[in-house]
Amino acid sequence: MTLTCHVGAANPPVSEYRFYLNNSNTALNTLTNINQHTIQGVQRPRDYGKYKCVAKNAAGEGQSNAVVLNIHGKSFSREEAT
Repeated sequence: MTLTCHVGAANPPVSEYRFYLNNSNTALNTLTNINQHTIQGVQRPRDYGKYKCVAKNAAGEGQSNAVVLNIHGKSFSREEAT
């Protein structure tokens, strides 16, 4: 699953993107010039929640509205999947 942070117009251009989960003060990652956060092997207990993006440039930073990732479906172990 990939989240993309779109910035309409920024002058100077965005130099850093950070993605956060559930109002944490610690970024999931800090990306230079890459506006996407990819989650491999989505799991409800770990990945469910509200995500937001913060875009930063030399003039300051702005954040997106939160987007809720709601995961539906049966949970199963790796052994069940094979």
